[in-house]
Amino acid sequence: MTIKKYALENENQNEQNVPEEKSTFDWKKRLTNPWFYVGLVGVVLTATGANPEMFTSWSILIAEIKSLLGNPYLLGTAFLALLGVLTDPTTKGLKDGEKHEDSH
Repeated sequence: MTIKKYALENENQNEQNVPEEKSTFDWKKRLTNPWFYVGLVGVVLTATGANPEMFTSWSILIAEIKSLLGNPYLLGTAFLALLGVLTDPTTKGLKDGEKHEDSH
C-alpha cells in the first residue's frame, strides 16, 4: 500500500515540475518573409493544377476558380500544400520552435 502512495505522490510532484508547453504559431514572422509567399504561391499553383492559360482573361480565371472550388480532390491537395508551407519542419506538430533573437 505504501508503494502505491509513494508512486502517486511522486507522479503528482513530477507533474508540478514540468513546465507547460506553449503552442505558438508566429504569423508575423511568416507574413514578413518574402520567401514564404514564393513557397505559398508555388505549392498552391502546383496543387491546383494551374496552367498559364488560366491567367489570360478574367472569364477563364473565374471559370477555373469555380472549377477548383467544385473539386474536393484539388481543394484537399491545395490545403495540404498550404499546410506544408505553413508548418515549421524543425518542430513536432504545428507549433513553431523557440524564438531565437538574432545577434545582428
